[in-house]
Amino acid sequence: MSFEEILDQALAMLQRRGRVTYRTLQRQFNLDDAALEDLKEALLYAHPHVADDPGHGLRWQGETTSTPPPVSPASQPAPRLAAEDLHATHAEPSPRGPRTPMPNAANSPCCFVT
Repeated sequence: MSFEEILDQALAMLQRRGRVTYRTLQRQFNLDDAALEDLKEALLYAHPHVADDPGHGLRWQGETTSTPPPVSPASQPAPRLAAEDLHATHAEPSPRGPRTPMPNAANSPCCFVT
């Protein structure tokens, strides 16, 4: 992992948690003392929301962000329809008539027969 990647991940961790100890940074990123000092210096210089808590760790002074876990497209809600779209889709019956569900023996999603 490059130093820049470590810097980005450490910043994200700090934003999420609000505080991170020096020991946590060393363990998380397998840093020796010199690399930890470089990381602290880079975070403190480049990011005004990061503050040093001497002897303990770093603090995020801005609002913390909670990053939600990635959501797969299948579990995302369907897009919302405008009221006129909703009325337009239900105004006319299907040209094939009502659909009747037919169970599938393989326990897969049911099929519709018209």
